[in-house]
Amino acid sequence: MIVEDEIVTAMGIGSLLSDMNYEPLKIVSSGEEAIKQVELSNPDLLLMDITLDGKMDGIDTANEIQKKHDIPIIFITAHEDIETLQKAKNVEPSSYIIKPIQTVNDLLPAIELAFHNFNIKQKLKMSDDKLKLIQDLIASDELKEGKHKNKENLKVRTSHISTKIHNEKDFQTLVGKLEVLGNMDRFLILEVLRTHQLKLSDIQKLIKKSQSTSSHHIKKLESEGLIKGWKKGKFTYYSIDKEKVQNFLDLWNAWIERKDIKKKGEH
Repeated sequence: MIVEDEIVTAMGIGSLLSDMNYEPLKIVSSGEEAIKQVELSNPDLLLMDITLDGKMDGIDTANEIQKKHDIPIIFITAHEDIETLQKAKNVEPSSYIIKPIQTVNDLLPAIELAFHNFNIKQKLKMSDDKLKLIQDLIASDELKEGKHKNKENLKVRTSHISTKIHNEKDFQTLVGKLEVLGNMDRFLILEVLRTHQLKLSDIQKLIKKSQSTSSHHIKKLESEGLIKGWKKGKFTYYSIDKEKVQNFLDLWNAWIERKDIKKKGEH
């Protein structure tokens, strides 16, 4: 969708998009109309001029849209002043285009970059959601088992976190576990093993994959210390290794905390 108050510019962008085999759903000239149309059509991409008709500029409009929708946004602007660009940066657009936009080459790199940046952002968000889910599930189990009587107990457990990541080995450990959890089948296995003990054939049915693929996922989770197996009769059963998963979460929290401290020191 194109959000642009200069009709000639908007039509020109629309024509270039058509040349690139993209189909503009709509051309609107105000932030208010853009918000309304996003609700109706849920476009794949927004090309948003920073300067718009109406009470809302493109930055305010993008901010409102992002509260409800995950859509890559490209800001279009004739402004190169630092203040405007800084304000736009705070909205975290997927890309920028500086006017004039005259050829496909003016538009195509920004669109490709926008989709690339948006996909990376979505993957990072998915990783954060997965980690939060694991942390909540572990905390829930611990509370049920009576391991933590009150909030002070939780503080004691996490008081050492900020010092845990201090060398390359810790960082590589964190990266390795994140890579393993990046696979949805492995995350599903881990989530089910939180409450159930399963053997290989059960896991194979769970993820609907071959025995070799299922075994590969199990070995990956075992190698990172996220699950453990033991013999019971002629079968090997698997369950989550809560202590090691918690250590992983501690490393993740330590990395975030270290990042926040660095950011504060920069201002």
